[in-house]
Amino acid sequence: AGVSASLAAGGDPNVSDLGYGAIPLQIAISKSHSTVAALLIEAGSDLSHRHKNGHTPLMVALERLQLDVLAMLLA
Repeated sequence: AGVSASLAAGGDPNVSDLGYGAIPLQIAISKSHSTVAALLIEAGSDLSHRHKNGHTPLMVALERLQLDVLAMLLA
């Protein structure tokens, strides 16, 4: 409900954390929150964003073996 409410109120799905440069989509994927990832993808999250180590959301999903998220990212 928190992410959904934030997005409904106009929250930016591409705001990055200051230390690592990850956007919420990358964080959701790394924590295995596929439902949150789906909300963020639908809200226009930047699928090509690279965090400090240069990884995109697709690369994070591959590293974490998040097959459901991989399917969403490749759709």
